[in-house]
Amino acid sequence: MDILKPKFEKIYISGTQNASNIAKNIKRAILESGPASRIVAPKLKGKSKFLTCFNVYIYLRKNVKYVRESGSLQTAKTLPRIIYDKYGDCKHYTTFACSILNALGIKCFMRMVSQNYYDPNPTHIYCVAIVNGEEVIVDPCMKTFNNECQYKYKYNLKF
Repeated sequence: MDILKPKFEKIYISGTQNASNIAKNIKRAILESGPASRIVAPKLKGKSKFLTCFNVYIYLRKNVKYVRESGSLQTAKTLPRIIYDKYGDCKHYTTFACSILNALGIKCFMRMVSQNYYDPNPTHIYCVAIVNGEEVIVDPCMKTFNNECQYKYKYNLKF
């Protein structure tokens, strides 16, 4: 299907590689992933919203290899590009997870965190779903599902 074929253009985050620019470009990638997400999402739907979140986590852990980008060359990717490349970092995991959960009507948001006690600038981002009024962490960078990294500062971002 053409809708799942990526455009094969690298979307470099322009301007300064700061958290604000990165978040803006991830939001854009999530919105641009909408049509493809509606095709892929039913394949990851579980018997409950919680199991759907788990399915997304497992899919990313098994199918999208974590490859860290350099601090000076950050990119945003759409869902088709993430599936095609089969690699990405926390930004790409977040784009994928938020796109799929949004397509299935599961409320979610992005959480940026800083693990540095002396620096509030975020260094990590992941998807947080709301299921039965509780936060469910969808962060494939973590070895276990629904587990959140230690952080000093956090910023919740809607898209």
